[in-house]
Amino acid sequence: MLVVLLIRTLVGESRIGRLIQISDDRNSVLQVLLSITAGPVVSIAAFIMKPIQAFMALEVKWIVPLSLLLLAIAYGLYFSGLNHQTKRPPTEEASEHFQRQFSSLWRLLIAGFVALVLAYVLTLTGDEDNIYLVNGRASLVHLAAAFGAAILCGCACCAIQFGVSHSRRRSIATVGLALFFTLLIASGFRVQQDFVAIAQYQRTFWTDIAQLCPDMTQGSIILIDFNQDPAGLEKVQSFNSRFPRLLSLIYKFPLRWINDEDPNQSIQPKAYRLDDDWQEYIALEDDFLQINREVALDQRELPGEVRSDRVMFLRSHEGRLSRQFEPLVVGDRTFPLKQNQTQLKEPPFRPNLLFDLLMFP
Repeated sequence: MLVVLLIRTLVGESRIGRLIQISDDRNSVLQVLLSITAGPVVSIAAFIMKPIQAFMALEVKWIVPLSLLLLAIAYGLYFSGLNHQTKRPPTEEASEHFQRQFSSLWRLLIAGFVALVLAYVLTLTGDEDNIYLVNGRASLVHLAAAFGAAILCGCACCAIQFGVSHSRRRSIATVGLALFFTLLIASGFRVQQDFVAIAQYQRTFWTDIAQLCPDMTQGSIILIDFNQDPAGLEKVQSFNSRFPRLLSLIYKFPLRWINDEDPNQSIQPKAYRLDDDWQEYIALEDDFLQINREVALDQRELPGEVRSDRVMFLRSHEGRLSRQFEPLVVGDRTFPLKQNQTQLKEPPFRPNLLFDLLMFP
């Protein structure tokens, strides 16, 4: 494992170079080892937890199709086992036949385990927190490991079916495995439904921003408060690392506003999601607000001190946004916010790459 990390470092992969640096408050090498160790456990646990979650979230409309699927899988498992019994060798060859099957299963088990572990060593991305996520875009860290985890899961199911193939409990095991596979398929459909719902929400979200902030211009700062809508915050996690600059992928801003070499120097409109306790840290003197790591959930391209009259303040409630034009009250102080002095109904910029994906027509 360490040899692979060393090779990736020697070929100049910057992500590994950052990971093996020792920082003041934690040992990054230990964090890497922890991620590589926890990754396989999380992948295997997902094969157990996903069917349970699918069962807990089962909807009435899915009962009939899933019941038919359960019967089809159980039928296939039962007759595959029956076919295996009819081809069982004579008694004197049974022991040798069992050893061959056990050897094949053991080789697959080893191959699956190696694939599972190497998946994290070879594809380590640099964010140790993502290793514990099994949903959303950040869970892509588990993509390579899915093959090894699937092999291990398949080996476990084969071992169960093989172990009870000559027992009276074969029917119970067949139904149990069929139920497991059915719920595993159902969890996949559930994830797909969640992605569709999140995509619809994000289109509504960014369309609301465009309609509420048609006066966005250079230096504009959009702050979004999710304190009354934590569920909405969960649905806008897909573009975490690019969230402040996402508006520049929806609209084509003037080139002089954008600095690709140093994004912190860009003066394009930027959006930030506020942390739960933002009110404790945002207020400064003389109508200035502070947008830093204590205030915003987004940790990149933070503007620091900004005049409050450059700020557009939005609140999320029940999945929709609203804009506040009244002064922002923080404790016993008030800060004037940017006013819309235009007659525009949408930002006066041409569409960019993500416009059609994130905006309703």
